[in-house]
Amino acid sequence: MTTKTKRQHYLPKSYLSSFATKCKKARMVYIIINSESHCKFVSIDDICLCNDLYEQKYKDDTGNEIYINRNSIENSFIGIEGKYKSVINKLDSLHLKSNDEMISDEDRNILSKFMALTILRHPIFVNLSKQYVKQNIKSLSSCGDSKHILDITTFAFLKYFLSMDDHALYIPAMQSTISENNAFILKAKNHKFITSDCPIINLDGEYKNVKFDMIGFPISPDYFFAFIDSANDFNNRVILIGDEFVDFLNLYQVHSKSAKMLISKEEYNLSRYIGENSR
Repeated sequence: MTTKTKRQHYLPKSYLSSFATKCKKARMVYIIINSESHCKFVSIDDICLCNDLYEQKYKDDTGNEIYINRNSIENSFIGIEGKYKSVINKLDSLHLKSNDEMISDEDRNILSKFMALTILRHPIFVNLSKQYVKQNIKSLSSCGDSKHILDITTFAFLKYFLSMDDHALYIPAMQSTISENNAFILKAKNHKFITSDCPIINLDGEYKNVKFDMIGFPISPDYFFAFIDSANDFNNRVILIGDEFVDFLNLYQVHSKSAKMLISKEEYNLSRYIGENSR
């Protein structure tokens, strides 16, 4: 009998493992939850997940819960998660000393697709999607010969938006939109990137009197992947940055209204942002 996954990560372990330390029985990260000022050392198996997040169920005539195509959405993520981890491993093997390194178009596409998926599989979007469908097609459930049509349609909607199978349309469309701008990877020289349970940040701001519009996320303690609306030609480049800009990006994670949990490989790297920069 095939094992079914009930505890479903919205931030996959392939992502979290880049920020984790390998221990005897698990891969562990430091976290700070909400406005707490102390770190906890926890397994990535136990964070950034919900029970049956991508599932839709209904009750049959005997009252038993029936899953609709159980785990089909969850299982569709496996391919892109594996490709994403391969890109991260490739980056980790680089020993950069200049800004001459480039990433391939294929790796750029994998990272952009993973970023789009990270936005869409978050519980905020998933639960809003379910509520939207249920509120707008309730009249369909009254159809005499269409039992459970509301539940089935809700699942079909989620599969359309989230699934990475051959019929997926929305994630590639979103990926295409964010990919229209220049893509680059920032490589931290000393200070390390932290992340959160909602890691995508959209910066429409200014740094050292330079205005920019950027969307991106930390992909490891050493790297940050982003798209930026800029006339400069640094597309697909890996760019070395100093501590000040790493801290600038990390503080966006700290002050994010969407993030409920900060995550880091090192305790010190979290604690240094808490206190005078309290959320």
